[in-house]
Amino acid sequence: MYLRKGTDTVPRYHSASLRILPLLILALQTEACVTIPEGVQSQVLKADATVILISIDGFRADYWELHKPPHLTQLAEQGTRAAYLQPVFPTKTFPNHYTLVTGLYPAHHGIVNNSMYDPEFKASFSLSNRDAVSNGRWWEGEPLWVTVQKQGRTSAVYFWPGSEAEIQGHRPTFWMPYDHAMPHAARIDSVMAAIKRSPRPALVTLYFSVVDTQGHRHGPESDEVASAIIEVDHQIGQLIEQLKEAKLLDAVNIVVVSDHGMASSSLHRVEMIDDYVNLDEVFVVDLDPVSLLNVKSAGNLERIHHGLKRMQHVAWYQPPDIPGTLKFSGHRRIPDLIGIADEGWRIGTSRQMQNVPNSFKGGTHGYDPRVKSMQALFIAHGPAFKREYVADGFSIIHVYELLCEVLGVMPAENDGDLTVVQHLLN
Repeated sequence: MYLRKGTDTVPRYHSASLRILPLLILALQTEACVTIPEGVQSQVLKADATVILISIDGFRADYWELHKPPHLTQLAEQGTRAAYLQPVFPTKTFPNHYTLVTGLYPAHHGIVNNSMYDPEFKASFSLSNRDAVSNGRWWEGEPLWVTVQKQGRTSAVYFWPGSEAEIQGHRPTFWMPYDHAMPHAARIDSVMAAIKRSPRPALVTLYFSVVDTQGHRHGPESDEVASAIIEVDHQIGQLIEQLKEAKLLDAVNIVVVSDHGMASSSLHRVEMIDDYVNLDEVFVVDLDPVSLLNVKSAGNLERIHHGLKRMQHVAWYQPPDIPGTLKFSGHRRIPDLIGIADEGWRIGTSRQMQNVPNSFKGGTHGYDPRVKSMQALFIAHGPAFKREYVADGFSIIHVYELLCEVLGVMPAENDGDLTVVQHLLN
């Protein structure tokens, strides 16, 4: 792999056996009798490895203990689970999903938020802007489906952020535009159709949004979230049964993750940004609970920053001063001012409070990733992973390296470290 060291990169390889893997596979395809050293056999077997990567958006780490969903519990107890998966900042959907498949911090892969502005493009990006979402110029780094395809495998990537764009000249082998209304059963059918293809794809993805949706609307402790978890768990159970029927359950690796957790919010925990700054003096890139502002006049930056720092429950930074633990500096899409609300607090405007007060109820995410309510899920099951193994929590930044190791592909440049997660593997 490649480790990022500031602006430099240092090449590092997993093992000599991986470098000779293509030659061994070629030899196996000939009639010659080849004796493969025992330590290398596992690398050859990886040439046919498959990962089904399942994301349950907004599944907080402690939901698994609170609700005991039976099929996820079965996967966890028979395979490997981590105490938690720590997201990257900001703890939002697009930045963390793209980090999962690139091993890069948002400041390195360019998806610094669900909503952002690029001063070079003079253009804005948001989840609802389909032209931007499908335009490869926004997506930097190398996602896992590009990694595997560059190395001769295929992919079937459904509804993963970035999969609708052509990145480095590649799209997933099989993909479809995001359809929020697509029934869960149809999503399972798409995965099974991909798994049964020949050759079988190296990477297949599956995405569920309903737990996140209900968490936003009703809060993480709500009955609606509990029902959403049971619904998603039922669908994962259907997938398990279909894999069993196809005699593939023990042949593929299932990795279940979430991108972030969820914190409860309230109408009584909202800071009004226009109590501290004239909104006519700033461009609001995003507002809540991480506020991203560009100032219209550079000469007003210090004065506006000073005013915002009077907020009691929001910490405000200019990019050079943001805590290094957040790894959130150095990209042109990071704006002039970043406000990070305290856990459970929201950032809004007086107009919002007057017109849509219910938008501050329920739950939200985006806070400092070290906050417990932002912790996410990690469960893995299959021939590559240890059985009945419980690991400590680790950062989402290492998942890409882990998946590359499982698939036997050489990772692209990334910020992860395989040694942190290698203990999860057989």
